[in-house]
Amino acid sequence: MFFKIGGLTISFASKLQLEINHNANYKKFISFENNDPIDVTCKIELENFVIRNDMKEINTYAGNLWVLYSDDQEAFIFSKLYETAFPPLVLHFVNEFNEVGIYSSKDNVIAIDGSQFIQNVFTKPLDQLLIMYSLVKKSGLMLHAAGVEIDGKGFIFPGVSGLGKSTIAKTCIKFGINNWLSDEKILIRKSNSKICIYGTPWPSSANVAMNAQIPLAGIFLIKHGDVPEIKKIRPQEVLTKLLPTASILWHDKERMEIGLKLIEEMVKAIPAFEFSYKPEKGDIDALQDFIRREI
Repeated sequence: MFFKIGGLTISFASKLQLEINHNANYKKFISFENNDPIDVTCKIELENFVIRNDMKEINTYAGNLWVLYSDDQEAFIFSKLYETAFPPLVLHFVNEFNEVGIYSSKDNVIAIDGSQFIQNVFTKPLDQLLIMYSLVKKSGLMLHAAGVEIDGKGFIFPGVSGLGKSTIAKTCIKFGINNWLSDEKILIRKSNSKICIYGTPWPSSANVAMNAQIPLAGIFLIKHGDVPEIKKIRPQEVLTKLLPTASILWHDKERMEIGLKLIEEMVKAIPAFEFSYKPEKGDIDALQDFIRREI
């Protein structure tokens, strides 16, 4: 099985067959054939993982429910919440995060028609954590943002939860702007001197996901207003708004600097605007007209 996302190809190998039970959006990113170079190799091991005394807690994720441990040579991520003797799922990163062992406890084995399968082990948030760590060395980051393609150009609407990413996506779809890469999480990468955006399989309430790569042409910070208004904003202001939405690995100096450099390059190279609007057709038409006229 291969997971293709953000220009990365991630392979999975297991002695037992994998039970794949993903939704339709996720299946857009899964392939069982591949002709591309492998960026990350994942090997699924059916064995219990023992936490050693020399491992130190480095960081937590997903509301402190998942934890990163390290022994200065390797890194391990697993859930802090488990009632069994061993964590049910563990990511083990080696070789600069190009190789990943996924330790699965035997509790994840199920029988289907007389054959044994490992239940789907590549699920949220393990998949997102794997992408965060694998992508940064490829000059990439994950953003909390909605992303859309209009006339062959990519545009993002970044924001933390509750700022209206799904609302802008659903409103645009209602009035004919349909090519949304995601309404929740977008990947960005610098490729051949261009900054591109990529869709992800992790939508929010608009339930949109597209496995596509589009050159980034504009950044829109959205806010609610009585009349549609679009005004350009300075790079420093954009940087302040973008940083809380970016999955920067603050605990890792080298990867933190790579992520910050990409954000800085993006705000310098890509025009950014504040878009005040109401979820009405005239306001969305004004946005589309502005994009076609000015960008």
